[in-house]
Amino acid sequence: MLVVSFFGRNNYKGVVDIAAEALQDPIQTPLPASSPITFRANGYAYELEPLYHYEINAMLVHKLNYRTFSIYNFDKVFPFDLCLIWGDNLSKKSYRANTLSFSQDCRFCWAQWRESLSFNLSQLSNNHLLMNNRKFERIIGFLVYGDQIKITGKLVNVKARKLGAGGDWDSPAEVSWHTSTSRTDSGAGACEVIFVEDIRILRAANVFWRSIFLVSLAGVLGLIVLNLVRFFSRAGRAPKFEE
Repeated sequence: MLVVSFFGRNNYKGVVDIAAEALQDPIQTPLPASSPITFRANGYAYELEPLYHYEINAMLVHKLNYRTFSIYNFDKVFPFDLCLIWGDNLSKKSYRANTLSFSQDCRFCWAQWRESLSFNLSQLSNNHLLMNNRKFERIIGFLVYGDQIKITGKLVNVKARKLGAGGDWDSPAEVSWHTSTSRTDSGAGACEVIFVEDIRILRAANVFWRSIFLVSLAGVLGLIVLNLVRFFSRAGRAPKFEE
């Protein structure tokens, strides 16, 4: 059940109830000149230049946490990437096509299909998320594919300076990223860099399989603990000898 529910909870193709908000394009509003946003995280001091207020309502079709996935310390500077779709891709049910699949690697999100499909690549985006809030990190960790979510924040250009000793090949002393401000661009530099100010789930996907996964995971962990207790309790007994 743990294995079956692990895959079942991420089945975005089974989602049929689409939130009205997720059919709309993201809202991007210019910001007046404002002070940089500064904070420290992941061993770096961040300085963010806010460009636009940004709101996106969309379905999650893939996510990657580079903090745990990548072997490179550099990727921990911008740990979370979410691949999102919205608009016609949801209203026309394009995401349910049998051969359509999504993947992420090297800070890109790809959509691939083999059949004739009306899929709007301008209504797909790979989003690099920055935040200074543990609550938002927990919400992102809980998300599964098919969840329809709302992210509110700012599109930002980023400078990050390593704290402490200078950087090595894997962890540079300074890092800078620029956000995309268009939904129609593609390739390198087309990702949105969002400083998250709020994130919430509009419609949760696969609630049944998500619940089964949590219950079966708890059961497996409980069995492991129980067997470890039994093992050490037996190992601690003194052997008995008969004359």
